[in-house]
Amino acid sequence: MIFLRHKQKKQNKLIWVLSIFALFALIFILLKAKITEGPLSSLFVKLNLPRQAEGKTENTEVLLLNARIESLENENKTLKAAFGESAQKEIPAEIKLGGGYLFSDILLLNKGKSAGLNAGDIVFAKGRIYAGKISETGERWSKVRPVGSLGEKIFLRTGKDKEIMFEAIGAGRGELLAQLPKDIVLVLGEIVWFGEEPGYIVGLVSSILTSEGRKIQDIRILSPLPLGSLAEVIAVKNQ
Repeated sequence: MIFLRHKQKKQNKLIWVLSIFALFALIFILLKAKITEGPLSSLFVKLNLPRQAEGKTENTEVLLLNARIESLENENKTLKAAFGESAQKEIPAEIKLGGGYLFSDILLLNKGKSAGLNAGDIVFAKGRIYAGKISETGERWSKVRPVGSLGEKIFLRTGKDKEIMFEAIGAGRGELLAQLPKDIVLVLGEIVWFGEEPGYIVGLVSSILTSEGRKIQDIRILSPLPLGSLAEVIAVKNQ
């Protein structure tokens, strides 16, 4: 009889423990449901939204950048189709023989017909300074008449907008002489550009001579290139 009572007490205790556990489990489930639908859930959503928005912003920027690149590529293709590829190709060359202005007013290059060079092609030095024109070509060499070659005529430009155009004649040793109307105002050190291709500098105005009663002024232009020691140039191949 005592044993049965003791067993019944144990069963009652177990039932009580299970009931408490079930109660706590029910409370936990209810609390979780309220949190999901309540303020804490809203806070979680608010904290998560900036991250999502940031990700969307980055994706949008990437898409816009890709679209811009594609637009530029299409624009480039359109321009090439309308105007064609560049008609010029720049070919670096070394000077194998130079100087000699008293006896041999030429520069000898190590590039020629095999590189696509021809007589009349422009040659310039570092800084896009005009060095001369190719006068003769062989398979692997070219002769250049340098700027200011004795007796060579050249078309030049000067002025703020390169609007002043005139002809000069070579005096040798990189020197050019010209005569301009007296009312054209030039200053010492003014840049003079190659007339055929105004992107190349020919030299600087080194002297201006005027005299009373004359309507003409004598202009002296000097190339800044050390033609006697120049080692490298670039030839512009006209395609």
